[in-house]
Amino acid sequence: MKELTPSIVPFGIGPSTRLVGLLGYPVAHSLSPAMHNACFRSLGWDVRYLAFAVPPERLGQAIAGIRGLDLIGVNVTIPHKEAVLPYLDQVEPQARGAGSVNTIRNQEAQLLGFNTDGPAFLALLREEGRLDPAGKRAVILGTGGTARTVASYLKRAGIAHLTIAGRNWEKSVRLAQETGAEAGVHLPGSGPSGETKAAEPAPPVPGTAPASERREATPHIPGLPEAIRDASDPTAAYLWGKSPYRRASGESDFSLGPATAHPPALEQITFADCLDQADVLINCTSAGLYPRVEGCPLTSLDPLPRGALVVDVIYNPPHTRLMTLASRRGNQVLGGLGLLIRQASLAWEIWFGQVAPLEIMRRAAEGILSQNVE
Repeated sequence: MKELTPSIVPFGIGPSTRLVGLLGYPVAHSLSPAMHNACFRSLGWDVRYLAFAVPPERLGQAIAGIRGLDLIGVNVTIPHKEAVLPYLDQVEPQARGAGSVNTIRNQEAQLLGFNTDGPAFLALLREEGRLDPAGKRAVILGTGGTARTVASYLKRAGIAHLTIAGRNWEKSVRLAQETGAEAGVHLPGSGPSGETKAAEPAPPVPGTAPASERREATPHIPGLPEAIRDASDPTAAYLWGKSPYRRASGESDFSLGPATAHPPALEQITFADCLDQADVLINCTSAGLYPRVEGCPLTSLDPLPRGALVVDVIYNPPHTRLMTLASRRGNQVLGGLGLLIRQASLAWEIWFGQVAPLEIMRRAAEGILSQNVE
């Protein structure tokens, strides 16, 4: 049989095609495949990005598949960002400190975990929100992996007062204590949440694969220039050195200081009191995520100041019900698309060692959202 040429390979995927992907549940809303695949086509790389719907009870099998199928790496989204950590061989210090991973790199059958959510979020606040978190007051809705990461980075950035609000008060208090927030409070009644169940406990971390089963650290990809990387240090700072968003995030390095041995006592304060004094409100729940677009974490934004910034990390739909509530009362709003593009830029560096084609990513994402297509 004659070897298939790229021009006749079905769907542009052939025997030599390398894969990256997304692990989440659900993933029908994701724009990541369109964004990354547009870049691969533009650069002429024989790489494709696929989205995998992975129920929590199958997370371990999916992680094993990264090694077994020799994927270059994956992104990780709701609800797996925290549950994935025990499955990984190494986790860079900042992700370990935040307790959340959203990017995995497969290097010689070793799975390396990173977090690009935090730097991307700080860059979004400063660039699009024109808000420096230093000295400000913030309220985070949610107690999952994204909330933990955002809280950790806000504290690093000098936020003056941080409140964690969740439907489960005990989880809110625990997350507040673990991230150094000043308060953990109960989140009042809300609309449909669209939340998913928690993942099952992870099994022990698999051992290192035999050398005979490992691939070279830099995979051979047709059209891909020599990656600029130091294979002896898979979590080195070079991974973060070239993106314009790292500078905007204000992060000079990506290592956490020692954890607080004795977390300070939390303030006894109500959700309304926190909202009344907030400079920024951040939704880190899945309420309102496609296809359950009627979901909203709050039924009212009172008494949030009209001058406060409202950020929803959801990007599909581009304008959530929470953002509609906020904009109607005069608040500035930010959606999750800018966050997604910043995250994707940093993930691209981790996988390929070079800056992503940012404008191609943005055009691909905006094109899909403008058509209201999955």
